[in-house]
Formats: sequence, structure tokens, C-alpha cells
Amino acid sequence: MKDIIRKEIIEKRSRITKEQKEEWSQSICQQILNWDIFQKSKSVMLYSSIRNEVDLSAVVEKLLMDKKTVIFPKSIKLNKRLVPCIIKSISDLKLGSYGIMEPEENFIANKGEIDLILVPGVAFNPQGYRIGYGAGYYDRFLEGFKGITAGIAYSFQITDFNC
Repeated sequence: MKDIIRKEIIEKRSRITKEQKEEWSQSICQQILNWDIFQKSKSVMLYSSIRNEVDLSAVVEKLLMDKKTVIFPKSIKLNKRLVPCIIKSISDLKLGSYGIMEPEENFIANKGEIDLILVPGVAFNPQGYRIGYGAGYYDRFLEGFKGITAGIAYSFQITDFNC
């Protein structure tokens, strides 16, 4: 079931035009910037978008401008883990594993001190469960996380499925 949903949503997302992605991403970013929890958070972990995911550049810019702690995941292929790394500038991101812009492992963040994680996904259900790309990186990383997570998606990525 997950594989079918994953394939269908990835196919739908691949058909989004550049203009749609920009418009929808701007709208979603504006909503995030207005969240009370976002405004109160001192440290936020985000992601670099791939495969037509929601582009969070506007959120990153606001966090950096407000001098908040900005964290991006660095993927470690060997053990399929994410390492949360602090960036000071968007130029701290370099092309890494899977063709994703990632930070160096210079400034590793304490997972317990992250207030909010904006999580990418292929699909989410109304209960907040997530289907990713299937490698389990975020599943392992979020295990035991006590802060707040928010799945970031376009409306067509919200679908009914059971876990």
C-alpha cells in the first residue's frame, strides 16, 4: 500500500510546474512564518527540497535574519542516519548525498535542543503519519524526539492510509 501511494504522489508532484511550485511554496512558507510555535522557536530544523518538494527558502531566510539557530540534516549513507548540523548562512550548504544540499558536519546540533522540525515527506495522513522515500532516515531520526514536528506538504499529498 505504501509503495503504491508513494509512487502515485511522486508522480503527481513531478507534474507540478515551476510556477506552481513557487506560488504554492510561498503560500506554505507564509503560513509557517505565521505559526505561533514557529515564532516562539529558538532552533528550527528544516530540509533542502528535492523532487519538487515544498521550497522553504523564505523560512530559512527569516530564521537567519532573526538570528535563530538554523539546522539542516546531513545524511550519512553508511548507517542511514541524519546528523543535525547548524548553519550560519545558506552558503554553508553543499551538494551532498542523494543530490541534496547539505551542511558540513562542523557544527552538530543537540537533537534535544531543537524546538521545531519541519519534516519533508511524500505523503501524510490526517493523523500526521508520514510516508517518506522508503529509506527510513527521518523515522530513525525522529524516534524519541520530544520537540514539535510539522509535516510540510502540498494539499494533494494529504491522503488516507493506515500505518
